[in-house]
Amino acid sequence: GNLHTNDPPLAPSTKTRRGAYGEAIAHQSSLLQTTGRAQYVDDLPETHGNLFAAPVLSDRPTGAFTLKNLDAARAMPGVAAVVTAAEVPGSNLTGVVPPLDEQLFREKDVTCAGQLLALAVADSPERAANAAKAVTVEYDTANAPDPVITIQQAIKAGAINPVQHVLIEGDAAKAIDSAEENGLVVVRGTVRMNGAEHFYLETAGAIAMPKDDGAEMEVVASSQGNHLAQVYVSRATGLPMHKIV
Repeated sequence: GNLHTNDPPLAPSTKTRRGAYGEAIAHQSSLLQTTGRAQYVDDLPETHGNLFAAPVLSDRPTGAFTLKNLDAARAMPGVAAVVTAAEVPGSNLTGVVPPLDEQLFREKDVTCAGQLLALAVADSPERAANAAKAVTVEYDTANAPDPVITIQQAIKAGAINPVQHVLIEGDAAKAIDSAEENGLVVVRGTVRMNGAEHFYLETAGAIAMPKDDGAEMEVVASSQGNHLAQVYVSRATGLPMHKIV
């Protein structure tokens, strides 16, 4: 993540580095993190005029939806905005894997629980949360498709990324056929394993500071991919990447 400290740099190790094998080499920022000297997003001091955001998330896995009470939420005390896909000034499409067709704010339907539908922005976290709660979501449950959960369901539904990356080394089918012809034992079957997201070191957070009357944006984010954060902010705001710091 992004680490900030005003303390003098820690003295580097005097131990001769001969390689990673069999040697304990400290992570570059581990001493700052384990001693509490590293500053994360939530450690940074608030500035005058700070606004806070609270999300409106889907609680259904599939189906078309309609957002209700947006005007009432926007009129609540301290609320600066309630943002939906319609208010995104740049592109509402994002993602890491091509074709980059993931919607930042869902526009018409949801494909899993927890997707972002709207963002309430207010002058305090409590007011932002209250405004987000004031927005109601109506789902068309009668026509909602079944959720796609397993790989087998995704294949059956054709829900497969059209951009595929394939690594090929040799001819596997020919090698297996040759092994069987030579009397070797070939084991066939299916292996299934559950993937897991990595464990985050901190609660995800970000501070965005408009500069030059909105012509530039400075962003401090809890992220291991600052370049991707820059790309996403540029796409959503419509600002060129060199204006995102």
